[in-house]
Amino acid sequence: MKKLKYLLIFLMTPLLAQVSPNVITVQGEAIHKVEVKEYNAIIILTEIKVDSYQNLEAKTLGDVSLKFEKKLKKIGIDFKKFKPNISYELYNISVKKKTVVYNYKTTSITKIRALVKVSMNGLNVPSVTVEAKKLSLEEIVHLSNEAIGNAQILASGIAKMQHRKIGKIIQIVNSQLSDQTVNSYDPGKPQLYAVTVSFELL
Repeated sequence: MKKLKYLLIFLMTPLLAQVSPNVITVQGEAIHKVEVKEYNAIIILTEIKVDSYQNLEAKTLGDVSLKFEKKLKKIGIDFKKFKPNISYELYNISVKKKTVVYNYKTTSITKIRALVKVSMNGLNVPSVTVEAKKLSLEEIVHLSNEAIGNAQILASGIAKMQHRKIGKIIQIVNSQLSDQTVNSYDPGKPQLYAVTVSFELL
């Protein structure tokens, strides 16, 4: 009988340990504006060969590059700031035409707009990407606290509807990183910073 008593206590201990206070878990949000760090354009220059469509005069890759450099000078862009992109060139190399690929990075949206408007044979600007600034530690702390405050309001409102109250914070889960992304369709659109917070439910 004594052994059976000890066995029952032993079996019940894990069950009691698993009992936790009532909690309510919500996601708090803070709105913030993502700032642009820089714009990165890919530029492809290709030699021109005579064809029956629109190219009536052949141009070497050197000729195309020289003409492009002159056009850049007119819009205030320094061709020396263009960096060769060898990896992109290897994946997109033409077997029939000589090609060179460049990267151009700038913080100026005006220069990027001027660049993509340049029109000439042998030039292609296939993509422009936008890199956002990383959040600083101070910004992460500020946004987290703002989101926690929002979570507290939300949790209190839900608890009140159930005729209950919230107590202390039991857990905070912040999976946000310092890296950010820019909305390509609307770069200026404010974005949400979310934190998951668990409160004691009284």
